[in-house]
Amino acid sequence: MAVDVRSTLRAQFEHVARNQGKALAALADELPLIGCGLGSLGSAMLVARFDDALGFDPFSTTANAEFPATIGDFVRV
Repeated sequence: MAVDVRSTLRAQFEHVARNQGKALAALADELPLIGCGLGSLGSAMLVARFDDALGFDPFSTTANAEFPATIGDFVRV
């Protein structure tokens, strides 16, 4: 069964924003993560939820992994 990364990511963004009472910007690929409305704690929660949803930590696959700058970067990771 293939995982739709974009849909999974969107659902996780929406969940974290709802739980933190944050307004979420429209999640276009070119949107900088810093402008999505979650803040640093929300971003950390998002990474943890993304790991849980997909079953792996996308940032532990390489020693020099960089945090994505945009929504599109996050999907590609």
